[in-house]
Amino acid sequence: MMHYWYDFAGFRDPHMASAMKKETLRKLWVKENEALSKTCEKRFRSYTDITQFLIRYWQICEGDFYPRKTLGKSFVVNIDNYKDIARIIEQQSYQMVSLNENCSTEEFEVIKKEINGALGKVYQNKSSFEK
Repeated sequence: MMHYWYDFAGFRDPHMASAMKKETLRKLWVKENEALSKTCEKRFRSYTDITQFLIRYWQICEGDFYPRKTLGKSFVVNIDNYKDIARIIEQQSYQMVSLNENCSTEEFEVIKKEINGALGKVYQNKSSFEK
């Protein structure tokens, strides 16, 4: 497939959860302990932090992965579609959803209330991490 390009074209980055092998995490933590530790110490992500894509790319480059179809859908939520997306969440139409907003601060508050309401209907009990 790469014969169409002169150089490596890059990776497709789905905005969804990716499987990570513990073995790969251990290996990378040995190789890049300082950089990974610094990333973990921060409360908020910055442009210098290492992301989960390092693990994903490492596994792909080593051929240590199983191809699979993404089990969810990514949405850009805005004032025009937030009710539809809330309905999709309530109906559990996808195994996984990823939400990114594209709205003003005022719109965000309206959208957040609707989306949180939908999530509250699906997930009525707090997880052990929230308690």
